[in-house]
Amino acid sequence: MFRLLAATCVAALLASGAVAQTPNAQSVAAQPGRTADPLSVEEAVARAAALNPSAAAAAQAVVAARASRVQAGVRPVDQIEIGVENPISTNGVLKDTELTAAIARTFERGGKRAARIAVAERDIEIAEARTIVQRLDFAAKIERAFVDALIADVQVIAAASRLSIEQT
Repeated sequence: MFRLLAATCVAALLASGAVAQTPNAQSVAAQPGRTADPLSVEEAVARAAALNPSAAAAAQAVVAARASRVQAGVRPVDQIEIGVENPISTNGVLKDTELTAAIARTFERGGKRAARIAVAERDIEIAEARTIVQRLDFAAKIERAFVDALIADVQVIAAASRLSIEQT
């Protein structure tokens, strides 16, 4: 899984024309298909994070938790019931019609609303913590892929120098 992610990130960064900074950036930039603008690890993480759909999903989880907090603070809804019996009698007159109405209100006791709010606030904290952990985990994966790209660039430079030495 990690190797697939690393390969995808490196391929995306190389396809965008970016190159990791190496000790010999000029020799890498001189290779076909590469640009002279080196890419720092911070830029690589920022670019990859901007394209990461998991980060957007985590941010929306925080938004949903905050909306749940608002809902937790709302008291139960009052209820109104209206009933009609025998609206049309056999003789067509409304003489036997019965109309009933009822209003119901729930009174919460025992701190139920405060408990709901406390749970919703903990859910917000959990969602925010998950977002931070997810972002840091993703950044660590990108940094590992960045280091792998640096190693690959150095290996290419070393192989090219070995080839030039052997050809002379």
